[in-house]
Amino acid sequence: MVVLEHQKRLILRVYLRFTVFMKILLAAIFISGLFASCAVSKNYSPYKKFAPEVLQKDFSFFKQALEANHPSLYWYTPKDSMDRYFKEYYNSIKDSMTEQQFIWRIMAPMVALIRCGHTSLGYSKGYVKWASGRKFSSFPFYVKMWRDSMAITGSLYKKDSL
Repeated sequence: MVVLEHQKRLILRVYLRFTVFMKILLAAIFISGLFASCAVSKNYSPYKKFAPEVLQKDFSFFKQALEANHPSLYWYTPKDSMDRYFKEYYNSIKDSMTEQQFIWRIMAPMVALIRCGHTSLGYSKGYVKWASGRKFSSFPFYVKMWRDSMAITGSLYKKDSL
């Protein structure tokens, strides 16, 4: 009986040391992950330019992903036209660009040509963190456009009346 009691205490002691060790290890992993995520957001620069080769590689990946997974890629724009647009935009990547420039000059026009409301673009997590809480200038009115006219439907100025 004494031997079994001693083994139980020894097992309990080892278990307690192991759980304390695991808690410390998990805390260390969590804290290092926290510091790593802070470092990423502090080092992000929206002004960083990417080499044309990197952008072309991203664009090729984008094209391959659309062709492999988009259910109605050629529904509104025929395949031969889309292939021409893919080639045209790919070849237009001749100089380095920032993330925002790449999205607005290359990617957004390509997505618009698909004419699918379910297909959209987003910025990187780094850009979203950087932009969060910042104010950007914009056109102060909401507008509705027709072929021959335009009407203001709302204002960004809360105290303004239309």
